[in-house]
Order: sequence, then C-alpha cells, then structure tokens
Amino acid sequence: MYGSAGVMHCRVRVIYGSAGVMYGVLVCLMYGSAGVIYGCAGVMYGSAGVMHGNAGEVHGSAGVMYGCAGVIDVCSSGMMYGSVGVMIGSAGLIYGSAGFMNASAGVMYGSAGEDHGIDCVMYGNAVVMYGRAGEVQDSAGVIYGSAGVLYGNAGVMYGSAGMMSGSACVMYGSIGEVHCSAGVMYGSAGVMYGSAGVMYVSAGVVYGSAGEVHGSVKMFVVLV
Repeated sequence: MYGSAGVMHCRVRVIYGSAGVMYGVLVCLMYGSAGVIYGCAGVMYGSAGVMHGNAGEVHGSAGVMYGCAGVIDVCSSGMMYGSVGVMIGSAGLIYGSAGFMNASAGVMYGSAGEDHGIDCVMYGNAVVMYGRAGEVQDSAGVIYGSAGVLYGNAGVMYGSAGMMSGSACVMYGSIGEVHCSAGVMYGSAGVMYGSAGVMYVSAGVVYGSAGEVHGSVKMFVVLV
C-alpha cells in the first residue's frame, strides 16, 4: 500500500483462470485527495489521484484505476487497465482478455486460460514458466512447450508430442527418443546416438568409438 496525504493507494494482484480455477482480486480501492473519498452508487469519484467511475467501476488517471462494465482499467504509471473483466497492465502488472492473463516484466499473460509470463513468475522466462494451451514454456533453464510437452534450453528439457528435447547434456528428441550432446545420448526412432564413448545406432546396427561395438542387424540382435 502506498498513498499521499493520508490516503491509501494499493497495487492490484489478481488471479485469473479457467475450468474451475479461482479468480481472486486483492485491491485497495481507496484513492483520494487529502484523505477524502467520495462517490455515487457505491462508486468513488474524484480527481488528481482519486478514483471516479460509474456502475460500480473504478475510473481514474495518474496511476489511479479506471474501467467500464465491471472491468478494471488502470493507467500506465504502474497501474492496471483492461476490458471485458480482464486486467491489463505493464511493469509487473497483469493484463489480458476473456479472463486470461497477460503481462510483462515478471507478470503472467496468456490466452485460452493458459499462463504466460517472464522473470520469476509462475510462467515466463529466466527460471519462470509460461506456455499456451495449458502447457508451460520458458527459456534460461526453464521448461516450456505445447500440447503438454516440455521445451527448454540450458539443461532443461524440450520436445514435442510428449517427447523430451534439450542441449548441454539435456535430453531432447522425438517419438519418445532421447537426444543430447556433450556425451549424452540422442537419437531418432528409438535409436541412440552420441559422442564421447556413447553408442551410435542406425537400422539396428550399433556403431561406436573407444572400444564400442560395431555390427550389423544380426549382431545388434545378439547384443540385445
């Protein structure tokens, strides 16, 4: 909470979801001038940092909230604004549409009930997750993907169709295979490929280096 002249000003933290997910809003709607609050029909009106609106909505300027049709709109200066019951913001605030979250600088944003975000938010990048269609997406050691698949880099998995993919000794692949580099296995069609003493296989044949086995389909069967 913050304010001036004995008046409280609060940032807004809202949780949006879909399919039985709770919606929560923690908002301090007390803005005013010289510690005074005035309104009409349960709505507060004012100027110079005081809230004003109609039909139970909050309107304002200079960092004060404002909106319409039950929507919370907030001007730039670190506040939130939106449409159709959705909040939009900047610099760590939440914004979106149709009950979804959109944000930047450490806030979540998305569509179709998914979450997107950056900077240590439930979804985003820099050790944060974000995605679409209910998946999680991210970068810098965080997972992200689509269709319930994980994607990532720097030791994080990423893939498609439920497979894992990655780099820097992390697994990645397709159709349930594992792919990797730096001495880790990677391949396709359930075959393993690698380097630094890791097996290479193609068409049922095992290839390798540094004492590994090389063979044909028959040899591969014997090895199995």
